[in-house]
Amino acid sequence: MHSKFEGIVLINSVQIFDVNHLKISLLLLSFLTFIGFIFNVQKIKSILFSFILINTISFFCIMVFYGDFDYKIHLPLHLCYITELGILISLYSSSDIFKSWMLFNSSLGSVVALLNSNLTANSLFIEHIHFYFSHFNLALFCVYMYKLKFKLNTLHLISSIKYNVILLSSIVPINIILGSNYWFTFNKPGGVNLSGIMPDWPYYFIIMFILGILFYFSTFILFKSFSFNNN
Repeated sequence: MHSKFEGIVLINSVQIFDVNHLKISLLLLSFLTFIGFIFNVQKIKSILFSFILINTISFFCIMVFYGDFDYKIHLPLHLCYITELGILISLYSSSDIFKSWMLFNSSLGSVVALLNSNLTANSLFIEHIHFYFSHFNLALFCVYMYKLKFKLNTLHLISSIKYNVILLSSIVPINIILGSNYWFTFNKPGGVNLSGIMPDWPYYFIIMFILGILFYFSTFILFKSFSFNNN
């Protein structure tokens, strides 16, 4: 049964979508479209570099200054935050393999965050800002790569999946040592998201992993379908 109560869309009494979150996402998409149409590749590169630095430095400085930093939650070890930092490197890297890896991760992370949130009612305001700012940066990187006329190939796809599997194998022991839940390897993410209708561990993680692989294939097909004949 579908219902909506106080901005929350529910299926069988399980919270699935936060309407307010979707409104913010649409607003950010509008801003993203504006940047994509107005600015050229080099300008977007500069904007992206500045945005990531501002977002990262300000977030950690504020969290540490006010004593709210928690290494079990706030280390940049989730895939999206690793990717955001990786984008800084990719902007000045000549490695197409590395750039494609960041592109696959960015497209997945930005779309998932557009529809879902792992923030809760107890999340700090700065955590909300950091969440939206970070995922906006991922989406902006996708726009940058499109305007750069970057072409994906099969090697890019295979390499990106391989590197993420290696990363995942590193995150699991870190979670065990820290008692954390980065990449949501042991527990479903908090907040309002689609994991609410998924079965418990380990099945929800397997489902999310498979969906991630399928989304990578979709990104691969999408970027291969773009016509860059004027290259």
